Amino acid sequence: MREISTLQVVLSLVFVVMAIYFSRVFKVKMGFDIADAAVRSFVQLIAIGYVLTFIFNLNSPIYVIIMISIMAGVATYNSGKRGQKVKNSFLISGIAIYATTLFTIIVLSGFNIIPFEGQFIIPVAGMVIGNVMNATSLALMRLHDEINSNKSKIEAALSLGATPRQAIQFALQKAITTAMVPVVDRAKVVGIVSLPGGMSGMILAGASPLEAVKFQIVIMYMLLGSPFLTVAITGLLAYKQYFTNYLQLKSSL
Repeated sequence: MREISTLQVVLSLVFVVMAIYFSRVFKVKMGFDIADAAVRSFVQLIAIGYVLTFIFNLNSPIYVIIMISIMAGVATYNSGKRGQKVKNSFLISGIAIYATTLFTIIVLSGFNIIPFEGQFIIPVAGMVIGNVMNATSLALMRLHDEINSNKSKIEAALSLGATPRQAIQFALQKAITTAMVPVVDRAKVVGIVSLPGGMSGMILAGASPLEAVKFQIVIMYMLLGSPFLTVAITGLLAYKQYFTNYLQLKSSL
């Protein structure tokens, strides 16, 4: 793979400077946020580069598991925080994200699609975790909004004999749809509108485009299915937080 010098990395800051310039021209007042994001991303990427180098050199499954657990933990915190209007959002996010990550790794390693080695499994786990984190957040937020906006409809359904699950089925459907639409739309245009990062990285590293494509197909199928599992777990755990032990809708949402 062609190496990039430190000077070339510095020169790429021209894009950041351009963004700051236009934010000033249009008086958007995002200059500080853009600069902060650039600095943070630089520090975080350099740090993770050293961490991954350390883990890859050790070649120990224990450190791989620890690394993936930390990544999933950070994702859990972010999703739980964004969906904190839902009671026990952190616990729900954690169960959904960890379960999906574990299932995905077991399938990929079990079928010997990706070996359980740090340099392979950590990047793939990162893709899964980042994807399901967003889906979990969207599902939690949309579910809360739908239930909160349709209290009368839900209570009417309960009074007619519907179970809590039946009464909020419409809310679950909208939450799942909201979380999955970006994932499905991205999959529909892959290879036409954009080249995925994994595929681009392999090609830049010198791999055959066809080999890169086969690997990317596996990744895309994984990224298409894993969020649905996460959202399903999230929805089934989250809706119960809105009902009492007597199967009544809680007065305070």
